Amino acid sequence: MTSWVVVDHVSKAYNGKKAVDDLSFHIDRGEIFALLGPNGAGKSTLIRMMTGLIQPDAGQIRMNGERVLPFKKEVKRYFSFLPETMSLYPNLTAGETLHFFSRLQRISRNRCDEVLDVVGLLEVKDKKIGGFSKGMRQRLGLAVALLDKAPLLILDEPTSGLDPYWASRFKEIIRRKKREGTSVFFASHDLYEVESLADRIAILNEGKLYYLGTVDDLKSKHPTEIRIQVRFEIPQDPDGLARELGVATFRRGDWIQLICRRDDKVRILRSLEKGGRKLADLHIHETTLEEIYRAISGGTPSPEMDKL
Repeated sequence: MTSWVVVDHVSKAYNGKKAVDDLSFHIDRGEIFALLGPNGAGKSTLIRMMTGLIQPDAGQIRMNGERVLPFKKEVKRYFSFLPETMSLYPNLTAGETLHFFSRLQRISRNRCDEVLDVVGLLEVKDKKIGGFSKGMRQRLGLAVALLDKAPLLILDEPTSGLDPYWASRFKEIIRRKKREGTSVFFASHDLYEVESLADRIAILNEGKLYYLGTVDDLKSKHPTEIRIQVRFEIPQDPDGLARELGVATFRRGDWIQLICRRDDKVRILRSLEKGGRKLADLHIHETTLEEIYRAISGGTPSPEMDKL
């Protein structure tokens, strides 16, 4: 698979403090790549360098083999960017806004209605943005980013302000872009969104790359407990199960909760119906990306982006 973006030993400091420290990774064509990290981790600095707003102190970023530098127009054709907060003119309508950006990029006006329809704003295209809700403005920003069919989408907190319905629709839009061959790079604090959408993730901590890979690989490197809740047709003794299966058990009314390691899950499940036992119901809770992230960052992920 060909790498569309290469971040090669990139560093950036402010007043002697490194916001990004010797960072390297790549993004493949058609890959959905998510960026995570606590406040001050360097996410916003990285995005500014990737979009050519600032230049690294060391290292380089390349898109399709070309180096990303401030004011280098040739590279900007390779990506579309949705910032966390997009400045829009409140006295313009949604249609006028899309037309303005389409003229800047020499894109057909017909494309404006196409993307407005994708984000559910076609019926209000003649209404002024000043009367839009935060979620509607966010969807309009996404429409602007979708205008030119760039090979790479860079999205900073793309579902901020979206209601659950449009947060779900956003994921459908991104998956469709992936099927079309578009690469997607997004920063998010919505860990469920990241877990369900990203092919790979990068976790930054104090400007350094803490983890790079898939969510499943991350889970395997942080072997935490799996909780299996089971209800039998004929009640069973939890202490007897504990001795037989070699796991901790707790009774919760009609349910028995078993706590085991990830590697033991299949063995436990196969053993539950041995000896004539019959299951009436079963629930499994596996470690989520959010739980691992809390362990890494030492607390609850902040809803605010870092300001570095």
